[in-house]
Amino acid sequence: MPATLDLKAQHAEVINAADAIVKMAERQKRNLTSAEHEKVNGHLVHADRLKTQIQVEGTDRIAKVKALRAQIPSEPMYVNQLEDRGERLIPARLSREYHRAFYGRLGGGPIDAALYEGAAGDGGYAVPITVDSFIAPLAPTASDIRSIATVIETTKNVLLPTTAPTGLPTTTQTAELAAFAQSTPSLGQTEVQAYLNALLAPVSLELAEDVPGLEAWMRTVVEAALLEQEDALFISGSGSNEIQGVIGNCGSGITAEPDGGSNAVSYAGLSALMGAVKAKYLAGSSWLMSQSTAIVVRAALAYSGATFEWTRDASGDRLFGFPVKYSASMPAAARGNAPVLFGNWKMGYVVADRGGPAVRLKILDQMFGVNGTLYWLLSRRTDARIWVQEAIQQYNVAAS
Repeated sequence: MPATLDLKAQHAEVINAADAIVKMAERQKRNLTSAEHEKVNGHLVHADRLKTQIQVEGTDRIAKVKALRAQIPSEPMYVNQLEDRGERLIPARLSREYHRAFYGRLGGGPIDAALYEGAAGDGGYAVPITVDSFIAPLAPTASDIRSIATVIETTKNVLLPTTAPTGLPTTTQTAELAAFAQSTPSLGQTEVQAYLNALLAPVSLELAEDVPGLEAWMRTVVEAALLEQEDALFISGSGSNEIQGVIGNCGSGITAEPDGGSNAVSYAGLSALMGAVKAKYLAGSSWLMSQSTAIVVRAALAYSGATFEWTRDASGDRLFGFPVKYSASMPAAARGNAPVLFGNWKMGYVVADRGGPAVRLKILDQMFGVNGTLYWLLSRRTDARIWVQEAIQQYNVAAS
């Protein structure tokens, strides 16, 4: 975990360095010089390498979690009493007697926990960092997809009606008293399921006693981790036994060459991508890209003398007047990639959370408590599918 946080800090520093160069050119209303362009490209290449390292470390962490999970018996060690009453959003509960005996010992004073519980050469258990006696949660990876897509709550697998890849059904105008024209729209269905994303964390009894806000902090941190995991699937998930990603499944969009300033994403290409989204979807449309691609886009606007097309207001960044949203999992702006998506996400993409988006917590305690360790299982069950394919279009950089 600490190594990953350090890599993320380096990634943010490199992105900020490239951003500063582009901002200077924007303020001076000029194109990037060849030296500046070379520096920006160098920073972005470095950022892509760091991003790969972060993804590799994340894969290693998932493998460790799976190994830990294999040690846990299939039957839970306690029964959540609220489940018996049919609660849909399940908060963590022990038995009343255990709750009083265990949590009654928690409380009091500023928290000064350090990385000493269960620490080893490769790190230790996650413990909070405090600032002025308040727990400071980890900053989540940029992941705006949930904020722009349609998010629903499910209690079982559901079938959503869908239209043909060409879009919505065709309607016809009918004269008064005339017979209605027969139409056979190509309707289909897609099944939305629920795939378990979880974290199994060992927590010592000492740590649980020393940190009154441990449960709230763990939920906050795991929410950030789930967003990071889901974000990658929202972009490139296969859809087979996992979330369906947008790239490759939405509208084919446009294919464009880099501009004359060697910017992989061009002003002309961005304009063409807007034109590829039908007018009926434009209201409520948003751009989606990574922060590094946003720097390339702004450099392309500067090259074309159109820096005014990128603006910022209280709601965030805008391009051609449409909101710009970010995903750290979007491909880099390079040949053969699809670094930008644009369209109406409310109509085009649906995210389904089984029982709601809350992070659930189960404490597996009776068997492991005798060893001074509890296992906290935090999870969310989610699926996502393309709904109306043509509502979202992708920008393809020509392969060669």
